[in-house]
Amino acid sequence: MYNIVVLSDNDARLKEALPVSEELSFTFTASADVQPDTECVLISQEHFSADIGETVSTFKRHGIPCAAVTFDGSDENKAKLIDKGVTDIIVFPTSAELLARHITAMLSSQRLGADVGFETFAKAVALDEQRGAFVVHESNFTNLYRFVKRLLDRSEKTAYLVKFTFSSPHKGGLEPGALEEAFLIIKMCLRRGDVVSIYGSCIFAILMGADADGAKTAAQRIVDTYQGFCCDSTYDMNYETQEIK
Repeated sequence: MYNIVVLSDNDARLKEALPVSEELSFTFTASADVQPDTECVLISQEHFSADIGETVSTFKRHGIPCAAVTFDGSDENKAKLIDKGVTDIIVFPTSAELLARHITAMLSSQRLGADVGFETFAKAVALDEQRGAFVVHESNFTNLYRFVKRLLDRSEKTAYLVKFTFSSPHKGGLEPGALEEAFLIIKMCLRRGDVVSIYGSCIFAILMGADADGAKTAAQRIVDTYQGFCCDSTYDMNYETQEIK
């Protein structure tokens, strides 16, 4: 079954238009902040019209297949989407069979480069001579995450994903340099063999061989270290852990 994230509010019209199928499972969210294991994303033009091009670019950069969904199949609307950089467009209503084929084609195209994760990991092992975790660029992290999942499927080992986010009583995004400062601390607190990456406005770490308690202990140690080194920072570091399986 394909687990598809739909970026939209609880749009009754869109929910009704999505076909019922044993191959497709849909999860609605209003946030474009999705996990790196997301298989496919459908972006509602109605709810992301202003920044749909930027949203699509972000998913492409992360290696996550995505398409815009719309009820307006006019040439004028399609041209408007294309001008914003949206090249994959699904017009509703559509049949379950056609939608499943479209999504299968999107996933197949993405899987052609799935082994990039292995190449990235191999290069990191060969070139990284510093202490701490292997640093992976944002554009390679999704493929590497998928490679780790495949690796775990074939072994009895475990791994955990830790997501570090930052909150502040002051409104607005992170100040320039704040994310990079936290990233260096996280990298140095982790072991060689772990993986770390700046991913949008958060930082992801893959803890190889960790169990649930070990992941929480490591994450809390990193938070305590960050708060100790950056005691004058206006940001609080938070974390979430999830087993990679």
